[in-house]
Amino acid sequence: MEVLLTGGSSKFGAELAKQMHFQMNWNVEIVPRLHLDEAIQVTKKHYDLIFFNHNRPVFDWDFDKYPSELLKEVTADRVGWMITYSALNPEMPHEPSSNQFWQYVAQKSIYLHQMKYYSKRFTTFAFDPGIITEENRANIVSEFIEVCPTIKDVYRSSVGSGL
Repeated sequence: MEVLLTGGSSKFGAELAKQMHFQMNWNVEIVPRLHLDEAIQVTKKHYDLIFFNHNRPVFDWDFDKYPSELLKEVTADRVGWMITYSALNPEMPHEPSSNQFWQYVAQKSIYLHQMKYYSKRFTTFAFDPGIITEENRANIVSEFIEVCPTIKDVYRSSVGSGL
């Protein structure tokens, strides 16, 4: 399987790239977060899977344009976005201490709507990993790899803590 993975250099993304490559023998091309504001530079015009795993911080409501710019230039059989539960359910019983949190949630909500928009061209999905910890990271990645070939719409991890 030919995979394009954004992020993929630290924590969850690094574990995801490792398992995809070494356990599944998938060819994984990584676009590190540091390159997301640059011109699109990927090696193929078509991928079996594109997964937008990166977590690009949002400042002053300047949202991530990389997914839409990339999808103007490449095609894929499946396209997925990493989201957060708060984007699915923005009514929270407590207020986070950081205003940046709501910009983060807004970005993840945009990813959900991109998923819906691009579903006319690709098979699309969003993956909510739950709360990722050092202890459950590898299991969430394994779950993702198992379900990503077949999921459509939104998938919520059964492994992530806090669910």
